[in-house]
Amino acid sequence: MFMGLGLIITILVIVAIVYALSGKWSIQDNSPFVAPNKTNSPLDLAKRRYAHGELSKEEYQTIRHGLEN
Repeated sequence: MFMGLGLIITILVIVAIVYALSGKWSIQDNSPFVAPNKTNSPLDLAKRRYAHGELSKEEYQTIRHGLEN
């Protein structure tokens, strides 16, 4: 009986690991490295990159100006 329970727990752990690695459970949705999708506009991505220090103020303003026109 206990051997069967151990097998079931092992299978559940393996399934959870595979599911997590498939990208269904995203831990860092606010990461600047998240691939753009329909909810992340180019301006949102530029704001995030500026907030993380990846863009200078001038670069951000140039991008923002180009996207707002």
